Amino acid sequence: MATDKSESLHLYKFLCQKIGSEQVVRLRRLTFTIVDIGNDLKSQLIYSGSKGEGLKTKGSDLDLMFIIRIIKVYESARDVPRIDRSYPLVMDTEGVSPCFTKLRLIFNDPNIYCKSIQNLVQIDSFGKYFFSNKLLKMPFLQANLKIHGPCVSDHNDVFDFALVLQCNQWISPAQPWITRSRGTWPSPDIISKITSCGVFFVPVGYKGSVNEEEEWRISFSIAEKFLIFSFNHTQLLCYALLKIVLKEIVEKQEDLKGVQSDAVSGWMKLASYFYVQKNYKTALLLTDYSLWKCTDEKIDSSVVYNLFREAKMYWNQNQEYVMKLTKHWKLYTVLKMLVLQGITFTIESPFIPPELQMEVAKFPVQFSCEFPPKQFAHFLRFLCYFHLHDLTSCTYALHQLEQTSLKCHKNGDGIFTMTFLGIAYQMIGETSLARQQFCLADQIRQELYSYMCN
Repeated sequence: MATDKSESLHLYKFLCQKIGSEQVVRLRRLTFTIVDIGNDLKSQLIYSGSKGEGLKTKGSDLDLMFIIRIIKVYESARDVPRIDRSYPLVMDTEGVSPCFTKLRLIFNDPNIYCKSIQNLVQIDSFGKYFFSNKLLKMPFLQANLKIHGPCVSDHNDVFDFALVLQCNQWISPAQPWITRSRGTWPSPDIISKITSCGVFFVPVGYKGSVNEEEEWRISFSIAEKFLIFSFNHTQLLCYALLKIVLKEIVEKQEDLKGVQSDAVSGWMKLASYFYVQKNYKTALLLTDYSLWKCTDEKIDSSVVYNLFREAKMYWNQNQEYVMKLTKHWKLYTVLKMLVLQGITFTIESPFIPPELQMEVAKFPVQFSCEFPPKQFAHFLRFLCYFHLHDLTSCTYALHQLEQTSLKCHKNGDGIFTMTFLGIAYQMIGETSLARQQFCLADQIRQELYSYMCN
């Protein structure tokens, strides 16, 4: 215990030297805040990104947000004051994915607006005028700058900025955040400050949407800044470490890029990475969190769309187009939240546990393997406890794996679940049970190959 405490203190001091002490972070924030409060009539500059948060890490980004003050966004036309010196736009979320909106001109005559705004307006098939995110960013392309998402940067990535719009009210879709069940954080005072700042709109649409050029993403960057500023220094250093893991490990490894895809499969990929690095305790923490996210309302992806995915091979172009349109339906959003995605690795991925490499090699190299999330989590926990020589926890993890195997189906889930069990039994000396599971896995594999070839 004393050794662990000493190591923690050494790590804390090291991070303070590399990222910044409490006093240094406070000074950095003060410097950028002084700039933030400097206004002019047409725009306001707000610093965000790591440097805006007071952090200094390798490749720390400095993101700039320019709020266009001559335009004001309102949730509905009823909210627009009779006398308004700014040009009003109204949110229009019909047929738009969550966290996105179109911004409609309140007056259906663009000539009422100034010339610079008229040049940024598109008309839809119903004769409505919308403020275009594409037309807003177009001049920057002509100036030989790069556009990535809502941001603009130079080709050397020296600066990164976005032109944004603001709504001074806390919009209705975000109201549940105020009253959601929580502990002591964030405090009522922080919540009040956050909601008083309203929300922002950044110029990027939902990828693949038919209205992508007219949509704007709703941004809570100021809210995030308030929350980060409320961290104590230890919490801030932990946050900085997570950002370093994301930048230095996740984004540099092709197989780990999916960690941002959903709450379970992403963390499980990271857990597998730490297991391969023999960092078993960290892997256990990540699997524990992932299993906590596997709540009862979650649906296994194999149950929902394994057959659906096979049928997709035979869709014509019209069917493909119809399926793209369903991305705007609420059903699509609900399924995305509730479906447990499989943990996908390429066959030759170095982040697949060594114990699985031989079995995975049985698949053609052009394939990717998709591990069922719950079963893989229990299997990874078994492996970690086995190497930590924790027999009791190892036995319990195997029991949990056996329980989940009862619900697996005769598809890829079945192959890997039986394989997980076979390897686990083999490692504890149960060779007869291991042989039985490997035979079942091979049988399912042959049935699948036969089905796919016919």
